[in-house]
Amino acid sequence: LHLKVDADLYESEAAGGRLPQFHVAVDLAGRRLTTLARGSFENIDLGSVGLQRVDPGILTGTTDVSVTVDDVTASSAVDLLRATGSVMLEKSTLAGVAIDTAEVKGAYVNRVGQIEKLTVMGADLNATASGVLSLDEETESNLQYDVTASDLKLLAKFINRPVQGAAHVQGTVKGRKAELI
Repeated sequence: LHLKVDADLYESEAAGGRLPQFHVAVDLAGRRLTTLARGSFENIDLGSVGLQRVDPGILTGTTDVSVTVDDVTASSAVDLLRATGSVMLEKSTLAGVAIDTAEVKGAYVNRVGQIEKLTVMGADLNATASGVLSLDEETESNLQYDVTASDLKLLAKFINRPVQGAAHVQGTVKGRKAELI
């Protein structure tokens, strides 16, 4: 089976939001799936596409991402997943967190994430990260992060425990997977 689709969307509506200009490409050849998503999106409701179940997530921004799965029939697609690209958000909400701007740029190949840039800026949360985060057995992680939360109510919600105040955390995730667990 070989299925190939290229679609250009203009002033379209999907997932409760708008796609002012968006390109989607899908290529399924045998067991290999390659996809590309490039363009702008406004007020996309993650709940409407089954991606968020707890708090509403409404996203506005741009994307340029390609994803390949070498064998869609494999039991663990994460082992066969390759992704590269960038996503930029503006005036969005994710997991109950108001985001003024956010950007992630990087790649994920063979269970290793290379984060070139991760920034999140909002009223209650500012975060940056960059480096390597490895889920394989051989590659060492070396990810630097810096997070400032002006209100820990968000953390309390995630861990289901009473927490209050503010926090600034910075550090490094370093080592192999077996050492991290």
